[in-house]
This record gives sequence, structure tokens and C-alpha cells, in this order.
Amino acid sequence: MFNSQSRSQLCSADLKEAIIECLDQYIGPAEEVSRSMPQKTRDGYTSGIAFERNDLAKPVKKGTRCYTIGNSAEGPTLIMVPNKGAKITGADDDVSLEMRKSLKLVRLLWRLEQVNH
Repeated sequence: MFNSQSRSQLCSADLKEAIIECLDQYIGPAEEVSRSMPQKTRDGYTSGIAFERNDLAKPVKKGTRCYTIGNSAEGPTLIMVPNKGAKITGADDDVSLEMRKSLKLVRLLWRLEQVNH
């Protein structure tokens, strides 16, 4: 278990700020967030969090709220490919891809910072 002093040393202030910005982007405005799964309507999406409210948010299994942001490894061909939610479709790509980019960047920065300590 971490004590309060060691917890504050887990990452730099810059990384903490990047994490907060990333979470704010993923979750979205408080008034638009709900605990229920997003529902597609004629005008867009309702419910859920910002990350889920686009056509690229494809859950790992139907009816779940588990999404992959990394690459997929194809066993038979031994290649790495973008997961189905990260493939460019032309519909709402900009918002979704920016969210995925920011999360991957924060993840990378966190790992690099841990290596340097």
C-alpha cells in the first residue's frame, strides 16, 4: 500500500495534468454522462460517456462496455493490425481518433516516466 508521500511521487505534475485532460476528454461534460450504455438516436447519441458516443466505439463483446484502443495481434498471420474501433471509416473519425491518440500518448508518457525513475 502507498502512503500519501509515495503516492504523490508516482508521476510528475505534467503527467498528472495530461491524465486529467485525457480523462476529461474521454468522459465528457458531466451533464451528458450517464451510467447507462449509449443509445444511438436520429440526432446522434445519448447516455454513456463521450468515448462511447461515436460509431467507432465498438465493444469487445456485444452488450458490454469494454473497448480496446490498442492493436490486435492476428495469430495465424503473426501481424499486428489496428483493432476494429481504430480503423478509419469517415464517420466521426476525428473526435474518436483524437481521444485514442491522447490516451495512447498518456500511456506512453507514463511508461517513459517510470523507466526514468
